[in-house]
Amino acid sequence: MQTATRYLPVKITLRESEAYGKELAACLVEKGKLEEKRKEINAAIKPYSERAECLSKIVDSGEEQRSVECQWDYNWAAGTRTLFRQDTGEEVDHDIIPEHERQQRLELEK
Repeated sequence: MQTATRYLPVKITLRESEAYGKELAACLVEKGKLEEKRKEINAAIKPYSERAECLSKIVDSGEEQRSVECQWDYNWAAGTRTLFRQDTGEEVDHDIIPEHERQQRLELEK
């Protein structure tokens, strides 16, 4: 007769059940501690991830949003105005002169 070994279910004893229960509890406690550390690490990583994403967009596009001094140029005859960047002279906006800007103050003698 030939013998063979197989991996089969075997009923555990009460003592084994208690030992596995203690090991399970210890595993869950350690797992919980590590998950808390992971939360702290993820929270520490988050601002760097957000900044890296912002920087990658800037590097990819070659530009970023900044405050730039601009100046309106009025064409009173046409009733329009154009906004130009002070740093490059590039046109930024063009529209109709608002009514409140069209009205001029009269110098009256007192």
